[in-house]
Amino acid sequence: MANTTPTLKLSRKQRLQQGLYLGGIIAAFVLLLWVSGAFAQLRLRLSNIYFVPSEVSDTIVIIAIDDASIAEYGRFAEWPRSIYADLLDRLSAAGARVVAFDMLFDQPAEGDDALVQAIQNARAGEARTRVIMPSVGVQRADDVQGDAQAITFDNVLFPAPYFVAAVDNLGFVNVFPDVDSMIRRQPSLVHYQNETYVSFSIATYLAYKRIPASAIEQVITSHPNALDLAAERPLYVDQYGFWVQNYFGPPASVQPTFTTISLKDVLADNVDMALFDGKIVLVGAMNNVGFVDQYPVPSDTSGRPMTGVEIQANAIETLLQNRALREQSPLSQAVMIIVLALIGSAVYTQLRWYWKLVAAFALMVGWVLVALAIFSIQLEIVYLFHPLLALFLSLLGAILIDIAQEIRRRRKTEFLLESVVAIAEQRLALDSILAHIAADLRRITDAPHGAIWLMNTEQAQFNAAYVWPQADGNTFETIARSAAEKQTRIIEGKSIATPIIWQGQVLGTLVVHLAEGKRPTREMLNLLDLLARQLAPNLDNALLYGKVERQRALLEAIFNGSPAGIMV
Repeated sequence: MANTTPTLKLSRKQRLQQGLYLGGIIAAFVLLLWVSGAFAQLRLRLSNIYFVPSEVSDTIVIIAIDDASIAEYGRFAEWPRSIYADLLDRLSAAGARVVAFDMLFDQPAEGDDALVQAIQNARAGEARTRVIMPSVGVQRADDVQGDAQAITFDNVLFPAPYFVAAVDNLGFVNVFPDVDSMIRRQPSLVHYQNETYVSFSIATYLAYKRIPASAIEQVITSHPNALDLAAERPLYVDQYGFWVQNYFGPPASVQPTFTTISLKDVLADNVDMALFDGKIVLVGAMNNVGFVDQYPVPSDTSGRPMTGVEIQANAIETLLQNRALREQSPLSQAVMIIVLALIGSAVYTQLRWYWKLVAAFALMVGWVLVALAIFSIQLEIVYLFHPLLALFLSLLGAILIDIAQEIRRRRKTEFLLESVVAIAEQRLALDSILAHIAADLRRITDAPHGAIWLMNTEQAQFNAAYVWPQADGNTFETIARSAAEKQTRIIEGKSIATPIIWQGQVLGTLVVHLAEGKRPTREMLNLLDLLARQLAPNLDNALLYGKVERQRALLEAIFNGSPAGIMV
């Protein structure tokens, strides 16, 4: 015999189906937000957790043009370039491998001849010191040259021509903030007037590797979404050639990451010059009140800016340690959003509300730990925000579904209670009971017609005891009998037959025929089963009462028709 015990709760399989359906909706919604760029700043800010302090190679030394140097030599813009010539002579003599100036010498000034001579002397000296100077693109072109993985400028500020001829290479120092104003990316290749240049960090790194500017185009090889600077030195780039640099510490105003020495102290012989032997020396403004070349960086979430020369130092250190970062691919991000939305929804819908919260916390923490592990192993930035949003919205959706189901459950319970009470109040009057049952069936299904079939055990008959208006009860005889014989619900087209069973005996069948265009829902079928179960005891009592009444009437008729009284 089929199990006809109904329940107000969903089965585990039904909850799983419900969870997957919810997960699909959440995934589609979050994907729409992701594609539209919504919450881009939050998405980037959350990725800042990857940028934690780490050890540097001690290859880079920064010479700071700081407040002490300005106090000693006057306004920075008015310095004679003989100061830099003196500095370069000292660094070359100390064995500096590369000296890179993070300042633009685009206009002639006093002492230029001395600086040019110092550059030439450094190159010819024992240390063969390479000198790098910056260039600045001032007007970016609107189009991209094919798949060059480079940025293009229409106008560029170069150093004065005699500096261009003297230095070993030029490097572009343009910064490109993300939408949250933080600097995470560096350019790699730059196109200008059919010539290809490199960024300041790459130019400095290649000079450290003793790769001349003339050989750069042969050394740098391009691949889809990547550039190889040298053996096993890949840079993962986008269509414009931007790559994601690493940061090895916060700004120097918080905690120094690189050895930093005041220019004043170097020129005043207050420093052990052995510090510069074999090093990359960056010269730039730093620890300077009012200096504008400062930007927010992801290694300091408090918003304190980092100077341009520090940013370049971190970019060069990234290349030296081969720790350039890789962004999670769009396909991978989409898959993560979908998978976590489905997993979260499938898990949440199986649990009570308090276990939902525990599961959500565990899933979110687990996801962050997985992302951190991927970053640690592959240096890949796995974006956290949208997957976490998918997990949170799945939790919220599951809780709202529980609330809605509880409301429906209470309404069903109240409906069934009202139905049972109403039937009980009919005082075993079968006709009134059947009328109330029919009214309940119409409330549940909104069926325009149907019938209630009852089993007459005395006469071994199965009859349509109550018929909906505008319907012929015999129309449903086949499906009614089938449901009674099989003791299980039968659905044929628009007709639904639900057996009424009490203590293993079939009392009858509830039959409804749905309106055109209406389909039976799980909730409707569940309510029909519940109604059949709840009314069975009262219906059995009413049938038994009717049987007793018929027997009493028969006895009275027999007594009344007897020719002689019965003596007791």
